[in-house]
Amino acid sequence: MAELPKAGRTDRADRKRNTVSALIWTKVTQGEHRFAPHRRSAPGFRPGAPEDRSLDIDRAWWRARNNEPHRYYPQLDAVCERYAADLAWRIDQPPQPAAPGDSPT
Repeated sequence: MAELPKAGRTDRADRKRNTVSALIWTKVTQGEHRFAPHRRSAPGFRPGAPEDRSLDIDRAWWRARNNEPHRYYPQLDAVCERYAADLAWRIDQPPQPAAPGDSPT
């Protein structure tokens, strides 16, 4: 039987996904990490608690800019930068007309 998560704890994989999504959102929109919609936490959370999503985002953003090169967060920031550039390029591309005989999927 799998161990159940403890009450009040956020799944770490979900937290990491949320943090990376916020970092990518910041790059694509050229916005401020403090305005990322991913900062919303569960109702009734305490600031600084494990459920505080904004704290994860703030820490990741700061560490990506202030840690030594070749460490985890600067490398994560570089991957997010490449992904965000590709995503922005795809968004900015005009829709391609359908070729004759192509059926919509």
